[in-house]
Amino acid sequence: MRWNLPWASRSIRHSSAILVPPGNFDAVRHLALGLASIPRKHAVSVLLKTDIVTARAELFEAIGLFVPAADDVTLHSQVDDLHWYARQLARLSFDFIVLEPAPLRQAIRDVATRLRKLAGSSDEAPVDRESARRPRTP
Repeated sequence: MRWNLPWASRSIRHSSAILVPPGNFDAVRHLALGLASIPRKHAVSVLLKTDIVTARAELFEAIGLFVPAADDVTLHSQVDDLHWYARQLARLSFDFIVLEPAPLRQAIRDVATRLRKLAGSSDEAPVDRESARRPRTP
């Protein structure tokens, strides 16, 4: 069987050459950055009020591109579900500022409202334990 692929080489030769990546090449990080840069529904930029070491320790590399910015870190991401992203931000031990998109701010408010309800805050009734155990219906 012969394949006619325009991008394929017409001849392939065996070589004993060994390709060595640069000394500072991090294959896992390279893969994570590739995954983080896949275009999705929303482009997100968040200013993380922390240093790069702490940001990387509390988040995962594939969430986006971490860019040092003065004393902070700007996180650029691509995401389909803003509520998922809001939950990732809610677990952080440091402050952050949403730069874009604006609907992410509403998603964060939605997550905060849910957490207040689950915590049984003073301005809302405590959560009924029986209803909390029931499976959620779609």
